[in-house]
Amino acid sequence: MKYSRSIISLALVFVVLMSTGFLCGSDRKKQTAQTSGVVTETGYETKRVRKSGNRNRKKKTKRTFEIVYRYTVNGVEYEEDSDRDESGAENRYRAGTQGTVCYDPNDPENSEFHLSNYTCGQ
Repeated sequence: MKYSRSIISLALVFVVLMSTGFLCGSDRKKQTAQTSGVVTETGYETKRVRKSGNRNRKKKTKRTFEIVYRYTVNGVEYEEDSDRDESGAENRYRAGTQGTVCYDPNDPENSEFHLSNYTCGQ
């Protein structure tokens, strides 16, 4: 009996989270706006990372390609950075590369840079 109540409770929580869009990300699409942006800097960064939930393992060194980009929303200029793990990123993202910035209108610093042929919210 105790076990079935737990399952029913978990099922109800899941249904509520799904209906609010929390688990499926529907809220993100509604809040996405876009503007143009430009890459201002690029380079490799070395980070020490550990797999989550594994305290006893040593940290590994990970080398990632990072871009810094600028964009303007409502007259305010923002500068953000982003890691690019995809192969060939250093050839596609160079200083001066124009692109599309997807951002949250309620928090414009929360953004993502994409190459020009991208439409936000899809």
